[in-house]
Amino acid sequence: MADPLLLVLASFATIIAIMLGKLFLARFRRSAQLMERRKTILAGEWDSVDASGCTVPTGVAVEWGVKRNTVTLVRFDDGTVDLFNTHRASVGFAYHDEQISDAAERLCAELESLAPKFTPSSDFPLPRNNDIVFYLIRDTGSLWTGTFCVQDVRNPEHSFCTAEKLARELLTSVEDRVPDFLLGVVPKAPMEGDAA
Repeated sequence: MADPLLLVLASFATIIAIMLGKLFLARFRRSAQLMERRKTILAGEWDSVDASGCTVPTGVAVEWGVKRNTVTLVRFDDGTVDLFNTHRASVGFAYHDEQISDAAERLCAELESLAPKFTPSSDFPLPRNNDIVFYLIRDTGSLWTGTFCVQDVRNPEHSFCTAEKLARELLTSVEDRVPDFLLGVVPKAPMEGDAA
């Protein structure tokens, strides 16, 4: 005859194992959904209005490899800004306040001025830690820069130095408006010294 205490402990252990398995599966599914969303957005195939209020699939995007995650900031041509971490959370914004709009317009203008430096892309590899990628998302296909090391781009001689500064400015403006309950899941702007 088995000890009743051992039976109770075994039951609790089974329940905990099932709950942990469900949590892991839910997180895995969410990560897969965000990866698919990322690819769809970068390909210019985002065809539905989502919680962020986006109504058009075209725009610009910047991605940073930050630790083991990818932070993606998208400014759609309708003014909607979307920020997400491919492994954690997505926060859509339909802000049209002056600070975000100005930062977004300056970034878009800078990236458009650099359009000859972009090449077509249908594959969207995740940037590695401390890498940055710029995208022009067009209805005729997406263009990208390839990956750059963030430290290299911050060199004033680099052709994307201004774009990187403007992208950080927009990212900071968006993060300043993230509701407090989301601050734990939305990454802070990759700034100087984010080498780890």
